[in-house]
Amino acid sequence: MSVRVRPASLQDGLAVLTLLEDVGYFPEPISFAKTYRKTLSDPHFVVRVAEVDDHIVGLATMSMRYQLGLGGLLACLDELAVAPGGA
Repeated sequence: MSVRVRPASLQDGLAVLTLLEDVGYFPEPISFAKTYRKTLSDPHFVVRVAEVDDHIVGLATMSMRYQLGLGGLLACLDELAVAPGGA
């Protein structure tokens, strides 16, 4: 089994919504669609999906911000969802 991680796309929206429901989140679909689209287009956020055999089995969202103590850009993991059973 090979896992591929890649940037999320608008076309992944339904699969991401299904994954979130599978792990116990039940976002309202219209609100989810608006937030998903906005997040994908915001340069301060990074959204990645993990695929196995062309099926999305994972999601990670990260926010990007500057931290003074490090003197640079910091990525913070905001969400991590993995399909039950990992595949």
